[in-house]
Amino acid sequence: KAEILRSQGKFAEAIGEYRAHMQYLRGLKSLPNELNPSFYNLAIGDIFVEMNDIPAALSSYQTAADEGVAKDSIVDRVRTLARHISAQGRHEEAMQLLEKYQELDPLLIDSDLDTLHKAIIWKQDGQFISGTRTPEPKPTP
Repeated sequence: KAEILRSQGKFAEAIGEYRAHMQYLRGLKSLPNELNPSFYNLAIGDIFVEMNDIPAALSSYQTAADEGVAKDSIVDRVRTLARHISAQGRHEEAMQLLEKYQELDPLLIDSDLDTLHKAIIWKQDGQFISGTRTPEPKPTP
């Protein structure tokens, strides 16, 4: 039901459904080891990304991490969030986010950091080319 609400853009209702389902799962007497109710915090965080509420998304992802959701799932969400932030031209903020979570998967996150460094350099070079810092023309011999 939460996914349907989400697809309809009813984000607050979808979040409520996810939270209710987590409560239900936590109330069960026995739960398979591989089923962690906090996994739904990832879906809640994803909704917050859609709403462009970055702090709330990060909080949901951090809660999932704190409650034992697999590291790979957290890394995936953090990397996706960093790309979302970078796509808005906020490369430095995306880099800070990746650096904060770098210890979770140094290889993957280093790769993303390298890509962001290149984007920043390209942006600076683009400004140079676009005329905001036009160099003096060199005299021809």
